Amino acid sequence: SGIDVDKQAYFAAMSSCNKVKDWKCILFLFDEMRKRDVIPDVYVYSLVISACEKLGRWKKALKLKNDMITQGIDPNAFTYGAAISACKKAVQWRHALCLLDDMKNRNISPNVVAYSAAMSACSKSGKWEYALALFREMIKDGLKPDVVAYGAAISACGTGYQWEYALQLLENMDSRGVIPNVKIYTATILACANSREWKKAVELLNEMFGRGISPDVTAYNAAISACAKAREWVQALALLREMEHKHKGLFPDRATYGFCIAACGRSGKFVEALDLFAEMQSRGINPDVRTYTLAISACNQSLQWQRALDLFNEMKCRGIVPNMFTHNAIVRSRALQAR
Repeated sequence: SGIDVDKQAYFAAMSSCNKVKDWKCILFLFDEMRKRDVIPDVYVYSLVISACEKLGRWKKALKLKNDMITQGIDPNAFTYGAAISACKKAVQWRHALCLLDDMKNRNISPNVVAYSAAMSACSKSGKWEYALALFREMIKDGLKPDVVAYGAAISACGTGYQWEYALQLLENMDSRGVIPNVKIYTATILACANSREWKKAVELLNEMFGRGISPDVTAYNAAISACAKAREWVQALALLREMEHKHKGLFPDRATYGFCIAACGRSGKFVEALDLFAEMQSRGINPDVRTYTLAISACNQSLQWQRALDLFNEMKCRGIVPNMFTHNAIVRSRALQAR
């Protein structure tokens, strides 16, 4: 019929938009489709829900899923995967879990994509126990976790300070034939960093080289942050210099310097901290509120209140708005001044 031809034409147009990542165009076409009383099918709905996920419109994604059920159109695994992914991006863990349950109630077996998205939603919301429970449930259901699923599980370990379990999962990947990538190692290093297991974090960074995986800036920053939390300033600076000299095209960023300044500050090495602060700027990296606050805190740690106040004034002159942590650091500076 003519309506079926229209439906196919709209789906083809939407698919073309999807290929060029024009998500808004998909929503526009969907609205036009409904104005012309062309009834969408499950494939059209799934594509539109996926576009909503890309645009961060999770509420619309859920509404569309409910609309299609009201119209007697059964969602499929792809539909649910897209809707759960929309919840993941919006950190809506309750909705993600409800969708997963809804899938099971409709006898649609959740796939790895659906499980991974729900795990990430839980992990990002601090519900790491739920994320790991889903990982175990996925394996129990006979599914083989892929690199994304392992990444979600390891990130959940980092949130829950379960660094040993993160290492087990990394090891488990090898036994299951899943090859870890940079993101997996970075997530594992971060899990160690959160628990101040700096030696293990550095060990994992070195392990990457042995496996032919080139660490990126994020991986180095994760390891340096582990050193900063453990007040291992010498190791933090060693990693900074290693990054510069060992890898062509890999340069420290603002976060790298921030972690190194924090490591020095917490160790009472304010001179080194201020040297790094100056070095960062000489490389064309402008300090933000976080790096200024870390430099001020480094001065406070060594009772250098005048340096701290000078930095605060410099920061304001540059038009950088202090945050709560900056104000707390300055309160301490003034308390030291009053002694």
